[in-house]
Amino acid sequence: MGLLGGICGVLLGWLIEHSINFATGVYLSRQTLPAIKVAAVPWWMVVAAIVFSIAASLVAGIYPASRAARLDPVEALRYE
Repeated sequence: MGLLGGICGVLLGWLIEHSINFATGVYLSRQTLPAIKVAAVPWWMVVAAIVFSIAASLVAGIYPASRAARLDPVEALRYE
């Protein structure tokens, strides 16, 4: 789940980056100025974002699982 979320986030960020660069290039070309690259994301930040999303999903899953493992099954399944 974390890997998929990280990849989707990186792809969304990539689309936003290219949209900003495209819009800036169109604006600058209408002003008869040379196009420049305004937004750029280094590869290490992409890797860090995916690793962080995996780590966050593991922490979010391990904590409730460890609490549930400490419960008595009979008490956990009883309906009051």
